[in-house]
Amino acid sequence: MKGSVSVYFVKTELEALAAEIIATQFESESLNVLAYSGKSSPFFIKPNVFKISIEFARIKQKGFLSEKKAVCKSLEELSFEIKKLTSDPENIYIHIPRLSTSKTNYAINYFIKKFPSSTVCVRLIPHGIVSINLIPLTFSKRLKLLRRKYHPTNLVFPFLRYYPPRHDLIGGSDKIVDRVYTFKGISTPYVSEKVVEISGVKNYIQGIQNNNSIRSAVVIGQPLIKNGLITDEDHAFVKREILDWLKYNSYQIVYYSKHPRSGDILDFYDKKYRIIEQEGAVEVFLCKIQPDVVISCFSTALATAKVLLGDDVRAISFGLELTQTDKKKEISTFFKSIGVEML
Repeated sequence: MKGSVSVYFVKTELEALAAEIIATQFESESLNVLAYSGKSSPFFIKPNVFKISIEFARIKQKGFLSEKKAVCKSLEELSFEIKKLTSDPENIYIHIPRLSTSKTNYAINYFIKKFPSSTVCVRLIPHGIVSINLIPLTFSKRLKLLRRKYHPTNLVFPFLRYYPPRHDLIGGSDKIVDRVYTFKGISTPYVSEKVVEISGVKNYIQGIQNNNSIRSAVVIGQPLIKNGLITDEDHAFVKREILDWLKYNSYQIVYYSKHPRSGDILDFYDKKYRIIEQEGAVEVFLCKIQPDVVISCFSTALATAKVLLGDDVRAISFGLELTQTDKKKEISTFFKSIGVEML
């Protein structure tokens, strides 16, 4: 039985949302398979889009070979499930956020070996604003990727061979990548022939009408403290700036979106805020309530809020210059180009 199989490797809520929309809009003729590596199964608006959903590479025990064992076991399970759907797929489309992932990258050569008569391609799915510029492969980065390719554990797992990107860290310039998906309005540096814009996201998400008649704001947390991207002093300053701005502008209710990878550290949170009990990406919540303003530091949600809601929402970045990210200039330029305000 011939046909195409699209496999989606997702971890973040935004990746899951993008995968669902891609499967619905662009791969409806494919057999869509999901492999998720988050702590729990992601939220989907239309969960029946995926024929199969499995947990990918969850490491249950420590040890030198535990990660490779987990990756190998998951890829074996995926191959088995794919063969149950179609024994001889014509095409296998691997959807990942970037070519240089540490685990899911192994699926490329694995599927090439396991399905020798299939054409294997990679399609990049949106992963924040990391891909708005090329990320050069420095000598140290190339060396790191080559070590993965020629790691001694290859002797133990002969089907696990890393596929290093050849041109940039995201990998959109590599020949094996035939598509780079992006949300409409968010640019990428890759050739236009590869870029596919995902449109109609707002209509896809919004299953109910906006009943929010009061002035509301959403503050979106980021794991800046946890990842060492801001000092405690600067964080306290930015938090105070946000509070003062909200008070001055008299918002009746302020929601807070906790970043799923922040742990117990809630960047920019204040007890006056109402924590969102959200399912899936924060973009789903934004489309449902349509707030007047979305506030963060350099969260991707600032960009997607403008893309989804346009002039109906203000998106404001606070404190970018106080962070230790090495992409301040690029992020600032990009934010300004799409209407995100910088304070």
